[in-house]
Amino acid sequence: MPKATQTQVVELLHGSAPDFDAADILRRAREILPNVELRDGQADGKDVLMFWHPMHVTHIKDGTLQAQTTVMPRYKAFDRGDYTEELQQSWGCPNAAELIRDMKAVSMVTELFAHWLEPQERAMLFHGVLQALVEITRPTALAFVHSQQIVSTAQYLEDCEHEPIYRNGSLNVRFFRIEDSGGEMIMDTRGLYELGLHDLQCHYRGLDPNEVSRKLRDVAGYIVQNGPIIKSGETVPGVPESEKWRCQFENSILEPKRELLDLNPGKKFAAGRRG
Repeated sequence: MPKATQTQVVELLHGSAPDFDAADILRRAREILPNVELRDGQADGKDVLMFWHPMHVTHIKDGTLQAQTTVMPRYKAFDRGDYTEELQQSWGCPNAAELIRDMKAVSMVTELFAHWLEPQERAMLFHGVLQALVEITRPTALAFVHSQQIVSTAQYLEDCEHEPIYRNGSLNVRFFRIEDSGGEMIMDTRGLYELGLHDLQCHYRGLDPNEVSRKLRDVAGYIVQNGPIIKSGETVPGVPESEKWRCQFENSILEPKRELLDLNPGKKFAAGRRG
């Protein structure tokens, strides 16, 4: 069952045990990000590379905390069963199941002490280290745990010309058909909640899922750029743009349970109790 952790987490899937050169990763990370420091450590008996970001700090009562991006080079052995949810929602990587079939090893990248930073700042730090790691170790695929999808390494590296928040993996739009419901569908986003923002949801019937997906991505991009400025009761352009969809903060219909921003497509297209 997917979990909402409010933390960015990516697992790198390798065909064989990866060969990590920490100095090379740090060198490349410093080309992408300013002022990155590296420390070695251990957590739960496993080696950890801790990339510190000394210019990105949070002030607390007894001092300051520096944001970190942490890497576990040998996190666990690969088990396909760990990625059931990701495989179901990897719409941008239709060959995901075949791609990861023969994987052997998994490394992990996550963040610490970053919850107080702005969303774009968090994404920049996290993806700066992630990009360096992917370029140096060349995994076969990336499992974005926080946005619930598999992305090929080629896809991810191609997207590195874009801002981190707009790269494959940062945001996912999930799609579910409700059986025996007369055509009801639900779409929601994954990835905003983990950056301290509200994910989006739309429960509808009779609309083109591709159009709804584009709308959710457009609204998500707007929120990332401008912050959580959409309030309950306000409207956003719908499908088509001339329509107005009313927004309301609600508990999510789907797992993981979290408060999100529901987009109501109006009487004609709304499903469930949103008619």
